[in-house]
Amino acid sequence: MISEDEVEENAFPGEAQGTWMKLEGASMAERVASLRQTPHFAVSRVCVKDGANFYEIENDNDLEYEPECYVLFQQTARAVMEDTCPEEREVSMAKSLKTKLRKALKDVASACFSVDVSEIYSPPRVTTEAKRQHLKAGGAYDLKTGYNLRMTKDLQRMWNELHADDPELLLGSPPCTPFLPLQELNFPKMDFEKAVTLVGEGLEHVVTTCAAAKWQYKRGKIFVLEHPLRSKAWEEECMLELMGLPEVHVCVVDQCAYGLRVGEKLNKKTNLLHHKQSSHCTRAETQMFRRS
Repeated sequence: MISEDEVEENAFPGEAQGTWMKLEGASMAERVASLRQTPHFAVSRVCVKDGANFYEIENDNDLEYEPECYVLFQQTARAVMEDTCPEEREVSMAKSLKTKLRKALKDVASACFSVDVSEIYSPPRVTTEAKRQHLKAGGAYDLKTGYNLRMTKDLQRMWNELHADDPELLLGSPPCTPFLPLQELNFPKMDFEKAVTLVGEGLEHVVTTCAAAKWQYKRGKIFVLEHPLRSKAWEEECMLELMGLPEVHVCVVDQCAYGLRVGEKLNKKTNLLHHKQSSHCTRAETQMFRRS
């Protein structure tokens, strides 16, 4: 909500000075869309009035039934340059040169700004939310996204992309089925070779996740590894090695606190192994987990 005083003063906190114009009549959405095409002034804000207050409109189509609206204009960069350098003239640029410039700018941006978050053994979940939060999302490496990380080709493809993206945060959620207590009840009923294959594949995924986490650790970046509290995978050598590194901690989390529900009651705890000090996960808590 925007106050009437802000509109009358033609300014908003933290925003460049602009000029308000009141539009009245029919076809309001089309008129605002047309104003957005002007080269020397940019439409910065569009508001409608309701009593003494103004409400900002994000989509021009919402103006379809409005009898009036208020538009905030600001000078475009082109207009400022023409005022500042009147002796200069605009020239057209060859398409090939424009393409090269765009590529150069993209390369510079990629070199300067690493990816904020990537995830392995997970379809796009955290990376999707990262985009909603206007963060730079990397890859989500999972069977559902075309990565079978048991295949050398796909595993190398993942590593190549991780090295190129240089993620600040890497999340790993390897499959937990082979390591759960309930699965132990199924093993005696299974064919021996099938059981061995299931556990072997699970170990392979855990080792890959730990390798990626250790890679993050060595680079001073952040990793979060998620696995159920009672998973036998926590007893594997690669997991124990990670937990033994300085500044690596374990959080025990109740998933019901984050909305997970199956019936009326659910007590499903999971562990988050991560790098970087947290006020909620201390070294003492990590030691307690190891003794449990």
